Amino acid sequence: MDSRHLFASMPTQCRAFEFMKYRLGDFPNAEYIGNNGLHIGVHQDLDRDALDYFIKVVEDFLCSG
Repeated sequence: MDSRHLFASMPTQCRAFEFMKYRLGDFPNAEYIGNNGLHIGVHQDLDRDALDYFIKVVEDFLCSG
């Protein structure tokens, strides 16, 4: 299972949007979610075993702390 910053969700988090002149702090709630949110990717070919594995890993993580 992988963990990484997958994509920038706000103009303040992606250099491609620099022309819009937004600054960090212009969208505090959205920036927080962009930095700390959990994106759960899905794919139409995931089978029951893959979904069960994902659920187990998340449950183990949440119960470990």
